[in-house]
Amino acid sequence: MVAAVVARREEAAICRGGASDTPHLYVMDADGSNRRQLTDAPGFSEEYADWSPDGTKIAVGRSHGRDSSIWVINADGSNPVRVTSGPQDQRACWSPDGGQIAFARARTPGLSIGHWRIFVIRADGTNERRLTESDMDDMSAAWSPDGSRIAYESTGGGNSWRGQIWVMNADGSNQTQLTRSEFRLGWPSWSPDGKRIVFTRAPYNTWDNDIWVMEADGTNHIQLTNTPGIPDSFPDWSPFLGQRVVVPPPRPEQAPSESGSSWLVVVVIIQGGLLIGLVAYIIGRRAGSRRAGS
Repeated sequence: MVAAVVARREEAAICRGGASDTPHLYVMDADGSNRRQLTDAPGFSEEYADWSPDGTKIAVGRSHGRDSSIWVINADGSNPVRVTSGPQDQRACWSPDGGQIAFARARTPGLSIGHWRIFVIRADGTNERRLTESDMDDMSAAWSPDGSRIAYESTGGGNSWRGQIWVMNADGSNQTQLTRSEFRLGWPSWSPDGKRIVFTRAPYNTWDNDIWVMEADGTNHIQLTNTPGIPDSFPDWSPFLGQRVVVPPPRPEQAPSESGSSWLVVVVIIQGGLLIGLVAYIIGRRAGSRRAGS
């Protein structure tokens, strides 16, 4: 099982389950080769990883039983340091200057709906602040490239199964709903120039995600992937446009099955004949294989 993906420089980091289906942290080259396992702590699992802007560290959610917290690990897997206290913290995202980490915390641990809020903490574990307070869910924070704003997924519109994309200032002020769709939207990620946001979209009350992109003001939605019955998840807009191998989405008969495999895929975004972005994402198990909090 692949639980998260981030594309940075010429490597990607994933959280992937082995024989026990317990996800641990791996890195690999951007073309999918040279995969290395970074973590294997007994009794722990890792999910939702994010590279630091300078590529030297990885922030990741580490779980033990029902408790989870944010840890920072060197890019070679050494020196794991616990940054947040939990008891249920997930979905870490570095600020562009590498000084802060945004994350989601469950107000009532053990419940996957209606209890998530967004916090920010310094990368050394000090000065924790809560940015959102909602009766519903706020999660999947993503900093804008200039560090002034944070896009996030929220069900603050009142429907726990129909999240939308919101944006706020980095201090939590000026919370604004960007989308008002009949579909469930989530996992925003900014383009390197800050002009666009990539996100997932699924029919109401399903996990049948496809990847979409829109302008940063919430307009002009464009579909990037179309894999009916198979969720495309965790999109992450790579800030580097080097010459890398692009892996095409699998045909339906080749797609990952309920029993196991998930693939890292890169989609090329071309506009007006110009390459404007690379978005890495996970094509996962067939829709219907649900997972709390994802």
